[in-house]
Amino acid sequence: PHQLRELLYPQDKTISLCTEVAHARRAAHYIGEDIIFCPEFGFLNFDAKRGYWRRDDKNSTQTIAKLAALAPVVRQEAAALLRYAATLAAAGRDSDARAMSRSANEVLAHSKHVEKQNFLSGATRFLAAYNRAEVEQFAPVPFHFAFRNRVFDKGQWRSAAREDYLLHASPVELDENADQSEWRALLHRITNGDELFARTLQDAAAYAISGASSLRAVLWLYGPKGTGKSTFAELLQTLLGEGAATIDTALLQETSSRERLGAQLVFKRAAFVSEAGNKRIEAELLKT
Repeated sequence: PHQLRELLYPQDKTISLCTEVAHARRAAHYIGEDIIFCPEFGFLNFDAKRGYWRRDDKNSTQTIAKLAALAPVVRQEAAALLRYAATLAAAGRDSDARAMSRSANEVLAHSKHVEKQNFLSGATRFLAAYNRAEVEQFAPVPFHFAFRNRVFDKGQWRSAAREDYLLHASPVELDENADQSEWRALLHRITNGDELFARTLQDAAAYAISGASSLRAVLWLYGPKGTGKSTFAELLQTLLGEGAATIDTALLQETSSRERLGAQLVFKRAAFVSEAGNKRIEAELLKT
């Protein structure tokens, strides 16, 4: 009944409480800030502990589990309707009270139905229309980098937020008072004490994690074995976590394409190639 819908969901008078659409609306109302749908990625769920959005699998398993967990909310709706029925009965409106009680029992019975897989799959499809985001919103923002415990945002440190639309964060925890002796010793060993060279490597590391691409820079690490090339690259990869891509040199050769290479680099801050080999690299692909 129209009155029933208005009692529980005055903001949406078209809702019917025992339908997939209604359950999608419940999810949007109660847990909507932690679930978002992007056509390119599917559903994403916000991980409050880590501070970024985690992509759900192709079956929307995490999202469906959250919708199934709303069964108690449906029972609360039934309880609210029973209270309204009691109020109506106390006012002498027996016919309305009986109708409200029947509706409450229907909603209570429906609370078991909302945990069934087919129903949840349908509700999930409707939920995709409520909370949507465009893929561009998840693109890395220059000079905005998430560590495990804090976010660097253009010179300021703060906690991660849903509105950052982060798809990953560094597995490394920021410690502003950390011992830097091992890092400085590594730079000294790699550069043989050349301070300008060491500063260049520090600049390269900062540029890799910055998310900026204005320099269109490619860093080539070459030299004899044991000079720290792999160690430096692995440190950067560890710091970037999922923000780093390791690609095969075949993706940079003329037999490849921008589309194939781009698919590996989407929303990554840096790409690493362990060995360039002796095959020719296509310059136009390198610019990708």
